[in-house]
Amino acid sequence: MEDTWASRDLPVLEAVAARIDELFTGGYPEAWEIAESTGMEVLDVVAALNALDGTYIELRKGLTPPKWHIVGVTPAARRAVGQWPTGASFVDRLAAGISEAAEQEENPEQKRRLLSVARGLGGAAKTIAINVASEILEQRLPH
Repeated sequence: MEDTWASRDLPVLEAVAARIDELFTGGYPEAWEIAESTGMEVLDVVAALNALDGTYIELRKGLTPPKWHIVGVTPAARRAVGQWPTGASFVDRLAAGISEAAEQEENPEQKRRLLSVARGLGGAAKTIAINVASEILEQRLPH
């Protein structure tokens, strides 16, 4: 069985997520538009839309596949394409922000402390931080 996530489904989902918020200015994205924006064949886009339907997108099927249009994306879709944070992405951004702050810090003791925290978020404490961040995000973001 061929893995289609990285080569077909994710690029289509990224294109859909980028266009779905244009709903009020351009209407619902259609399969042929997604094919055009990704450079993929319409039949490959249609196959991806079928695979993504339900879990990641809400698809309305017209008479012909090129006229199928996407009327919504799920919270899982927004997380998959990076529009919404996951526990891991949040912790990674937090660690990067603390590292940046350490680079700017002039006080050597404060710089050392910041670097220690950033290293901890990248090391053994990372799993704990991801679990905590995931729990918080689950309470704040729709499922």
